[in-house]
Amino acid sequence: MQTALTTDCWVLNLNGGYTLAISIYQVAELVNNAPRLPIPQAPAHCCYLISWRDKLIPLVDYQACSSSLPSSLTSDTDNIMIVKFREEDESIQYLAFAVTSVEKYTVNDEEFSTPKNQNNIPFSSSIISAFHSTGRSNDSSNNNSSSNTTYIIDMKHLHSS
Repeated sequence: MQTALTTDCWVLNLNGGYTLAISIYQVAELVNNAPRLPIPQAPAHCCYLISWRDKLIPLVDYQACSSSLPSSLTSDTDNIMIVKFREEDESIQYLAFAVTSVEKYTVNDEEFSTPKNQNNIPFSSSIISAFHSTGRSNDSSNNNSSSNTTYIIDMKHLHSS
């Protein structure tokens, strides 16, 4: 009998209706009400910095990229997930994501799939895998075409883009 492999992760329901999964070991902190510092001439999805523990961290917020969403899904959120990852030189870097909610989830190996039709997703060049799950509750008000897919992304690639 073969044992099923599982991975524990946090599922981030992002502003803009997208869903990402990150390893539980990559979460630094969930913060509320962090002041946003505007970055002039930055891309729409990353036009703010937040100050966290004496560091300025880029805030990824896909709300600006999702003009087709209902207004209830595009309201500003005060929930920000700080995610950490290692660069090639072993230095620790941080990214912040504006989230509407987070939930812990265990992904079974058979749930992983190769993502399809990801061309219109703002972080498409950073996607490395995806999964669909009938057991995880999705926001029923989310009308985004990616609402049934949770994406796993390469943080280093997203950070450098």
